[in-house]
Formats: sequence, structure tokens, C-alpha cells
Amino acid sequence: MSLVSQMNFQNPWWVDKMSIYGDDQVKRALSVSPKFIIPPPQESVLLLGPRQVGKTTFLKTCILSFLERGVEPTKILFFSCETLRDREQLISLLHDYRAFINSQEAYVLLDEVTFVKEWNTSLLHLFNA
Repeated sequence: MSLVSQMNFQNPWWVDKMSIYGDDQVKRALSVSPKFIIPPPQESVLLLGPRQVGKTTFLKTCILSFLERGVEPTKILFFSCETLRDREQLISLLHDYRAFINSQEAYVLLDEVTFVKEWNTSLLHLFNA
């Protein structure tokens, strides 16, 4: 599957904003108390933690929060990087997305980015470009 196809598949809210409510992790998060209160980030944020503690669920509830605040759905990219082979694919993904949104500001949520070798220097290069 191409990177563009993967982006479209992993971001169903680009087509139907309400699809985020059908996500199993979001449904589970909405069914428990307390609810996450997510302030909009002003800068880059790195979320670290061991596996299976809820990082992906947290990212998806961030997406829900952004959509509920009126952020344009295509300005929210979620991507699980487990399928990326190398840093070149990560760079290509982000270049393709930047072109898709015409270099406007957006929320980019990269899940499991540590699966990609040299992910940190790749992101640093892109953010400084």
C-alpha cells in the first residue's frame, strides 16, 4: 500500500469528520472517567511511555478534541509508523502531507515513530526546513 493510501486509511476523518467517534480506542476512552482535557499544543510535543499504557488512545482523543474545536479534518494527520521501513519513508510521508495541505500549519501525530531508525534527526531536519 502506498504512503498516500496509508495516510487516507489511517485518517478516516478526512472524509467523514464523525468517523472518529467510531474508533474503538476513542469509544473506550469516552466511556471512562475522568475525561482527558487536552489543551491545544503550541509547539512540538513528544509523548513517551512503555507499550500498552494508552499513548495511541491519548493521541486519538487529541484528534477528537481538535475536531470538536473546529480544526479542519485534513489539518490533522495521524500515522502509525510501524509500517515504515526507514527514515526516507518517514521524510517522504511528511513531504507528501506538507504538499497535500499546501504547507499550512497542521497537527501531526506520529504513533510508534521510534520504529523508524534515525526518526529524531529526520523530524529535526523537517521542522527546521
